[in-house]
Amino acid sequence: MPSPSPLAEPVPAGRRLRFAGWTLDTGNRTLHHPDGQATRLSRSAHALLTAFLEHPFETLSRERLSSALLRDYTADDRLIDVHVSQIRRRLGRRNDGGAYIRTLRSEGYVFIVPVDVE
Repeated sequence: MPSPSPLAEPVPAGRRLRFAGWTLDTGNRTLHHPDGQATRLSRSAHALLTAFLEHPFETLSRERLSSALLRDYTADDRLIDVHVSQIRRRLGRRNDGGAYIRTLRSEGYVFIVPVDVE
């Protein structure tokens, strides 16, 4: 099977990715809640959230997301699903009640909110 297309070059350190009132500071792996609270993300959570924010509205397969973690992907590996679930819990629901990350069965995940890069 051919290897997945690599994710684009990462956003340079110190950049800010903004979406729906949230801000991810890529320099210090800090996620700022719309109410101003800040949480430092683990390396894995930061890598996956950054991949989603750099590719909004694009379907990212588990294999591509594994590459963001610098891991080899195996079909029975549930690590990506666990990390995505943790990110979903941290973000909660959008104002309209929907999730920020949608699961596309047998395809992967897609971040469904516009993102601004500073």
